[in-house]
Amino acid sequence: MKCFYSFVVLSSLIGVGQSATFNFENLTPSYTGAGSRPGFYQSVSQTDSGVTLTVTRTQNTTFDVFGMTSNDGIGGHRWLDGFNVAPERPFVLDFSQPLSDFSLFIGQFTASGSRNATLKAYSGAGGTGVLLGEVSGEIPMFLSGVSSSLTGVQLTVAASGIRSVTATANSPFNNAFIDNGLGTVLVTPEPVSAISLLAGLLLCRGRRK
Repeated sequence: MKCFYSFVVLSSLIGVGQSATFNFENLTPSYTGAGSRPGFYQSVSQTDSGVTLTVTRTQNTTFDVFGMTSNDGIGGHRWLDGFNVAPERPFVLDFSQPLSDFSLFIGQFTASGSRNATLKAYSGAGGTGVLLGEVSGEIPMFLSGVSSSLTGVQLTVAASGIRSVTATANSPFNNAFIDNGLGTVLVTPEPVSAISLLAGLLLCRGRRK
């Protein structure tokens, strides 16, 4: 029984997937829909489950935190808005710890034609290193007569050792808003605990002989 217990505990300590959620709800809005977008932020960060997410854009491009008084329809009142500039400037999301998967809502406003969102995962910071995975999905169109609303798609990329992802949406706007990030970090055991359990397993093996 003791040997069986040791096997169970060791298995649970080898690696456990722990979720980290990033929804931007604690950020201060820089734009609420009135007037032009100021492009107030160059970087924002959130921490959950021991993982810090830092969001920037390529070429040091600014962005806004869009805030609504009512629910935005995708689970909250805040999202990151990249529509303050015309050229495409992908969002870059860096993680303080490597992830085994990451999911993100990528969207646009009042989509009137077929357009895609793309999420790419990399082994290095800032969208560098090895391209570990890439996934695209179609952003759905709105019903006729509906305007000034959100539409988008939740994309998930899975690979070992994700340190950053980039998020884009194709023309005609060439920009996107992002929200509802969810990643999985692999929690490994303390070295002493692992060594102790390994010694216990070897002891069990010796007793069974």
